[in-house]
Amino acid sequence: MYDMNVQNRSCSKTGQASQTVAKPGLTRNKNFKKEVNRPIQLGWAAFGKLRDISSSNIPQCLKTRICEQCVLPEMTYGSETWSLTMGLIRRRRVTQQAMERAMLGVSLRDQIRNEEIRRRTRVTDIAQ
Repeated sequence: MYDMNVQNRSCSKTGQASQTVAKPGLTRNKNFKKEVNRPIQLGWAAFGKLRDISSSNIPQCLKTRICEQCVLPEMTYGSETWSLTMGLIRRRRVTQQAMERAMLGVSLRDQIRNEEIRRRTRVTDIAQ
């Protein structure tokens, strides 16, 4: 069961609408955190299936294309309707950066800046 507020109208799964007052902070139900974590989990699952490709010696441009066509849609599907906070955007960027590091075979201990990794992979930023 889910609830959603759109312009002071409350809609439930049954599709019945009733006039309510939208209260900040109370429009999200307790399952919102699970709903936010789900695309990140699906992105990691898609990336895990492509682990052999991302760690192989194929050209980086092909790895980038595969990532943009298979992994990023999994992470962004359904989130167009969310009001993204800076925390949610940051979590998605961190996840994407971790995937890019894995594609390049670079660890955090190598101390390579995120800008350099983004320049090498040329993957589209998930927040855009």
